[in-house]
Amino acid sequence: MAKHFLEFEEEYDFDVIGIASHERNYRVCWEINRILDIDLVLRPEEEDKENMPKAFEHTVYHYSNSILKRNIHLICNQQDNSVLIPELKNLSYFLHLENVDSENLNTIIELLQNSKLILTVTKLDVALLKSRQRFIF
Repeated sequence: MAKHFLEFEEEYDFDVIGIASHERNYRVCWEINRILDIDLVLRPEEEDKENMPKAFEHTVYHYSNSILKRNIHLICNQQDNSVLIPELKNLSYFLHLENVDSENLNTIIELLQNSKLILTVTKLDVALLKSRQRFIF
């Protein structure tokens, strides 16, 4: 009997911006809120980390705009001696953006690059990352 293989290309309907900073997560969150005029808040489940699986031990701030159907997450890459995306351990944070067009994405990158609290900002190609599944939630 012949074997059939299913091949598919994963498509990601979100963008990820990598951020390097020496600042603590609440300061970076405050700066992003100020620059983008949004209101990132600590996700409610972050308050009860003892009962969370290991994959969700990294701090996540969340913003949602129901009118534009836009979700933004600020995810800490390094926390308690663990790294969420090991191949990018030099980056401190990831800004996970849903429903943001390329023009707005470039504007966001430019605005973040002008911040004094942020050292580096780079758009990531999620498809090239080995740990890309960790960005799906």
